[in-house]
Amino acid sequence: METKTKVSITDMTTDGTISVLTQTYIEFNGQETILENHREALVPGQIERLRALLPENQYKAVEALWTDEVISAWNEKEAQHEVCNKNS
Repeated sequence: METKTKVSITDMTTDGTISVLTQTYIEFNGQETILENHREALVPGQIERLRALLPENQYKAVEALWTDEVISAWNEKEAQHEVCNKNS
């Protein structure tokens, strides 16, 4: 039995955040048995983490969606969120 891993994008929000699912599994007699599920959210601009997690075809698709405008909009949204939290 060999332990295998597969990674997939499970969701993408309108602000560009993506949800990534990493599954570790074994295959035995044609059946997959999941050993572990790990979910992670990535936000626009996390290019290095994106590259480390996803296969090249998925990475390139997300990279094409994460334009400079999308990353700037995300950063602005986060900056506004931080200001609101400071004022609370």
